[in-house]
Amino acid sequence: MITVTPAEGRKVKDQSGREMTGEFQVDEKNVFWAALLRWKDIVPVKSEAKPEVAPVATSETEKKAIAK
Repeated sequence: MITVTPAEGRKVKDQSGREMTGEFQVDEKNVFWAALLRWKDIVPVKSEAKPEVAPVATSETEKKAIAK
């Protein structure tokens, strides 16, 4: 599943005919959505999520707390 949005100036409808606006999730392996991705009717949303980073322990007490 990926998050997409309609391309600039495009109106996109799902398989049941409902107009899709804003961001929504699609299965890129689904033939219908894969075609819209190829034709650039929908475009993936660039996520600004930051990767999770494990906390860094600076003292023995913190190291023990993180290890639990």
